[in-house]
This record gives sequence, structure tokens and C-alpha cells, in this order.
Amino acid sequence: MHTPDEALPADFGKYRLEKRIAAGGMAEVFLAHRLDAPHEPLVIKRILPHISQDKSFVQMFTDEARMAANLDHPNVVRILDLGLVEGTYFMAMEYVHGEDIRRIYNRAYKLQRSLPLSHSVRIIADAALGLAYAHKLQDPLTDEPMGLVHRDVSPQNIIVTYAGDAKVVDFGIAKAAHKVQQTRAGQLKGKYSYMSPEQAVGDPLDHRTDIFALGVILYETTTGTRLFKRHNELATLQAVMKCEVPPPRQALPNYPPQLEAILVRALAKRPERRWQNGAALSAALYDFLDDAELRVEREQVGAFMRDLFADDDPAPSPSAPAPSRASEGRGSGLEITAAARGRPRAPPPTAGMASRDHDPASPEPAGFAA
Repeated sequence: MHTPDEALPADFGKYRLEKRIAAGGMAEVFLAHRLDAPHEPLVIKRILPHISQDKSFVQMFTDEARMAANLDHPNVVRILDLGLVEGTYFMAMEYVHGEDIRRIYNRAYKLQRSLPLSHSVRIIADAALGLAYAHKLQDPLTDEPMGLVHRDVSPQNIIVTYAGDAKVVDFGIAKAAHKVQQTRAGQLKGKYSYMSPEQAVGDPLDHRTDIFALGVILYETTTGTRLFKRHNELATLQAVMKCEVPPPRQALPNYPPQLEAILVRALAKRPERRWQNGAALSAALYDFLDDAELRVEREQVGAFMRDLFADDDPAPSPSAPAPSRASEGRGSGLEITAAARGRPRAPPPTAGMASRDHDPASPEPAGFAA
């Protein structure tokens, strides 16, 4: 039995758990390494003991995680191992040195910093490539499509590395996690504000639910306003089902029309009216960056990340250049500023990733929240 005050470091099968870095209702996450490779960090996601005793969960978890273990793409966090140790199921994953979009958003808000539109669009375009690869993954034995769907694309599940790469995390466990998050009455639990309308009403899902969720993140990170988030879960779920999307220019008057058209299509209520795959969405976003002369390289995104989190003293990637404030915002066009705050009905002069649709009367703190 594992307890929250478990002494670390501790051996766990062929791994050594060095530090607990997160914990939730389904699993604990540890920074770790193989016993025979102490200088090669990885991440262990260890399913909680009482969850591991649920046979239907275990079957769902192992089936989907095995499918996801076939993923090998620069924009998807790789699953390295899946197994059972001391009666507890676990997943070993690639160690990624970076921060998720939610933390980037909150950090910029706290520091009153800005993020260029070009950086935000590139991050989403690259995440879309990772989703596209996963969605079309074929079974290596039968060449049949696996039908892999993430189901939980959210700011917490997209990591931007200090080298400037965007990576989608937690492919292969969302379906099993959803089972854990259901109440006894069968009610849906989860990140309502990033669900698609079909997911909110419980309809069958395909890969286009992930396209919609990515569209929500793109909307929020480029306008600085929450799209469907309301004062409680029921109101949020109802907003998702109605799928009434205010034009981005309502929040940001100088929002680029070409980007708005891309975004509106990603957020279509009916799946058949959306971008039909992540590759098409990514290509459209890169076309926008090229047409607007806003394209940035990954090194510029990485430099911004290292500068934004400089106080945390992140260890830069050996292949990455040193942080440079001069690269921040270069060729960015429209900037996303932390100083701008306001409700969508009364748009501020400028808005963006580090601002939000924040109601001062709300108990929820400023910044991204699930």
C-alpha cells in the first residue's frame, strides 16, 4: 500500500522514484529513472491502489495505453513502458522539460507579461500535428485504424518545452480516467469547458472532438477570454451544449480575420463542419502565420519560455540557445498582454493569453482553471 508520506527516493520495480510531482484522483506522478540508467530521467504515472482493484478500469486502461504506446511523434509525449508492480499498474513516460499551457497562462498573468500571437498559434498548430498523427495511427499487425481519441485535450495536457516544442500528454488514459470520474449516478465529471457539444451530451465520439477542444484552447489563448467557462459546472456544460461562440473580434477588435475564420471552423457545433483532421487545422494555422508574416521558429518559442520562467531557473536543453529578451515578440504582430483584463461584453484595449474573462466577484482565482 502506498501512502502520501511515502519516503522517497524509493525503488519501484526496475525504477527508482525520486520525487512526487503531482497527484490526483486516479494516479500519482513521479520523476524517476531506471535503476540501470540513473542519468536518464523519465516520468512514472502510478495508478492508485484502490483504482487498480477495479477490473473494468484495469482492462480499459491497459487496452488503451497499449494502443497509445505505439505513438512516436515529436508532438506527443511517448509512453515507454506499461506494467504491474506490487499489485499497482503504472505507465512510464518520456520526461519533458517544460510547462503546460495552463501554467504558462497563469505565469504570464502573474508577471503582467505578454505572449506574441505568433507563439500561441504555433504552439496550437504543432499540437494539432501530434493529434493528427495519433488519430490516424494504424495497428502494426492489421494495418487497421486504431481509432485513438484523446478525449481530454485541455491546457493541462499540452506541454511547451524549454526548447520550444509543443507536446500532447496523456494519450491513452482519458477513456479509463473518465470511468473513474463518473459518479454513482453516472453523471459526467471532467473539464467541462473543453468538451465538445457531442461529448457534453454523451454522444459517441470520434477524433473531431479533439479538434473542437483544441479550438477552445486556441480561442482562449488568442483572445484572453474564457469561451464556455461559467460560474458553475452545470452552467458551463449548458454553454458547451449550446455552443454559442462570440466572434473573437468581440473580445479583441483587431483580431485577424483569417485566424478568426480558422477558429470558427474548428469550433463548429456539428463535427462534419469542423476541420476534419488535425493536419488540416495545422496547415491552415501555418498558412495564416506565413500570410501575416508572423512565422516563428521553435527556438524563439523556447527562448520565450526560458525567459518567462527564468526565476524557476530551468535547465535549458543542451541544444537550445541561451534565453534572450530580444527574441520576445519579434515579428509577432498582435501581442497578447497580461495587463488587459475584462469581460467579453466590454473588451479591453488589448487582450490575450495572459488575460481572461475574469469576474471580480467570482471566487475563482485569476488565470486558467479547469
